[in-house]
Amino acid sequence: MSWEQGSAMLNPTNGDPSHVVANYVEEYLDLVESLPFDLQRSVSLMKEIDAKYQGKLSQCGHRCARHKCLFNTSVLIKTNAKRGYAVI
Repeated sequence: MSWEQGSAMLNPTNGDPSHVVANYVEEYLDLVESLPFDLQRSVSLMKEIDAKYQGKLSQCGHRCARHKCLFNTSVLIKTNAKRGYAVI
């Protein structure tokens, strides 16, 4: 049920007053009945997204450390070459 449908459901001018209450209760129960499943699905989706994020974050950290190591090695080689040390 969309937000518009839910807000329209709360508006008593949508039909005969006796049917409004009956429809409201019926639609409310349908909405509440599916709520736990919707929440469970949302939480599962958040866990899945978080696991992917953590994997990408770890991958990024490894790549950053590798880049930093390569960069430091490159700087060390250039510095040693400028000083006249043997470059291995």
